[in-house]
Amino acid sequence: MFGQESLHRCVHRIAGTGTRFPVLAALWLIALSGAAMPAAATTIVTFDPSGSTATYPYAINGSGVITGYYMNASHVSRGFVRGSNRKITSFSVSGSTGTVADCINDSGTIAGRYSDTNGIFHGFVRTGAGAITTFSPVRAAATVPSGINSAGTITGYYMDESGVDHGFVRASDGKIASFDVSGAAGTYPFAINDGGVITGSYVSSEQSRGFVRARNGTITTFDPSSESIDTEAYAINSYGAVAGSYTIYGYPEDTEQGFIRAADGSYSYPSISGAVDIYAQALNNGLSVTGNYYDASYVSHGYYMTSNSTVTSFDPNESTGTFPFGINADGAITGYWTDASNRFHGFLYTP
Repeated sequence: MFGQESLHRCVHRIAGTGTRFPVLAALWLIALSGAAMPAAATTIVTFDPSGSTATYPYAINGSGVITGYYMNASHVSRGFVRGSNRKITSFSVSGSTGTVADCINDSGTIAGRYSDTNGIFHGFVRTGAGAITTFSPVRAAATVPSGINSAGTITGYYMDESGVDHGFVRASDGKIASFDVSGAAGTYPFAINDGGVITGSYVSSEQSRGFVRARNGTITTFDPSSESIDTEAYAINSYGAVAGSYTIYGYPEDTEQGFIRAADGSYSYPSISGAVDIYAQALNNGLSVTGNYYDASYVSHGYYMTSNSTVTSFDPNESTGTFPFGINADGAITGYWTDASNRFHGFLYTP
């Protein structure tokens, strides 16, 4: 059984407490348990699979197909696919005790993770037709796929028998290669583009930093600012631009700032009036970016930033917290939001 509120790719402040979840240290536990302008001529549709008590969409493809997972009344996680016709199909890996869909490509192929009856995590691939293949790297004690490209190549990370986390790449023919950032205590790939370039984060000396791995295996590490004490890279587009967030030390609290790293290594930073923390979660080839920010009351809002840095803030009606996670080529955004009863629901935002 997988956890309730999944913070798959970000560190979120707990509303009203100022407390943060350390991302890389908590990923396995999670699997277990500019001025912002008001939204104008936009559409926000909310949704839940039948029987859901909590819904967590993670990704959207070019056709507007959304995937993620939900919790049912028995506290069991199940994957779902929401078609562009709004039809929702739920699924589980046969024999699993919990299924989480993490990513989807334009062919409708989904990658994700499931737990077996011994509580061990494995990876799976689900075709657009619904056929599921399971996999794990050799000597993996737990496997978490996190990104898939148009060729069906999957990246993610796994924990070995000694408790060390490594990155992996799984080709569409099923061959798996593992990799690590040199000197890393843990390597965590999060996304792969159509050129086979991977981005993610790694832990070194109790600090997380970003990396980009070229198709030939060459790894470049980075921090988006000299102020960064932790860097998380979440997404990469076809041109090699990376979106993510970094932590700035402060007293009495640290702050979070989103970033976009161009393929040439230059940086830009979303700016939102009144924001305390800003997270950049996803971007597309047009350099439109989505993510969330916290206001002074520690309420999370979604935002959509165009390539000219125009930022639009958005929230579903009655939302007490909005968390975007995926954006497609048309700028359609998916994620989840919380209501006054602290229930999580899915949304589709169309700018």
